[in-house]
Amino acid sequence: MGRKHFKYQFRPHGRVVHIVALTPTGDVVLERQYRHPVRKWLLEIPAGSVDQGESVLTAAKRELMEETGYSAKSWKILGGWYPSPASTNTRAFVALAFGARKVRKASPEPTEFIRVVLKPFSGALASAGRAKDGTAFFHLGLLLAALYLGRRYNVCSSNKKIQRRN
Repeated sequence: MGRKHFKYQFRPHGRVVHIVALTPTGDVVLERQYRHPVRKWLLEIPAGSVDQGESVLTAAKRELMEETGYSAKSWKILGGWYPSPASTNTRAFVALAFGARKVRKASPEPTEFIRVVLKPFSGALASAGRAKDGTAFFHLGLLLAALYLGRRYNVCSSNKKIQRRN
């Protein structure tokens, strides 16, 4: 293969974590956050950067607290991926938090415009893939949480047929 020269734009970023936080009553802690590039308030799950030397779990706990004022009793990291490896080295993780409760006032960064929203997990999950104002990780996070919960609590069974509803 011959040599090719081209201009390449690369945006180094590092790691980020997205959090699906479930309350004891079955709600999921969501955010409506203003995103200026699209000039819209989008529905998101809490998320943020993992600082240098910080574990993904520690960052997840910190970001949930900062952005929403919620804390959770138990946690599970559902996985990590490269969401856009053509333009950045960002590695994104999804964490599932159980027993989330409001423990203080949220303290988002000055550049964050966030409204905390609670929705029943089942309702939010039903909108996954269809919500036009949801971000990619809103959809992915909810679906990964549902998959994990289905496996963990035997909600889905390979012996049962999945029927399509019209």
